[in-house]
Amino acid sequence: MDLVDFLIVTLLRTNEPGAYQLLWRHRAELTGTSVELLPRRDEPASDRVNRWRSRLEGAGVAAQHVEDVIGLFGMLFAPIRHALGNESNTQLIALRSGIGSIDYFDRYMVFGIPDDDLPSRFSMKGSAS
Repeated sequence: MDLVDFLIVTLLRTNEPGAYQLLWRHRAELTGTSVELLPRRDEPASDRVNRWRSRLEGAGVAAQHVEDVIGLFGMLFAPIRHALGNESNTQLIALRSGIGSIDYFDRYMVFGIPDDDLPSRFSMKGSAS
């Protein structure tokens, strides 16, 4: 797990539970794993950001916190980072074992490791076989 991602998710879970629930609901969009949810080429990035503003407000995030929460989402997920106008390297996200990688998303969203989770290549270094 990436410590920064873990701390951000923990902050969201404790301080902005509505925003935390959005992570579950929009997992495929946030991790870029749904072809149906990929941004249309003709859709302005500002429309995608506004859609997230509306979602956050609908989830009960206080108006004065919406921009901060979108910024945190941008730190975690390449599609939001890209919509905010920042560069995003999806390979780097996968390599750092961040929540933005579909391979690691569940590790950040459950207390413990899911039963069907496979060991990562990093955790096997010290194991004796």
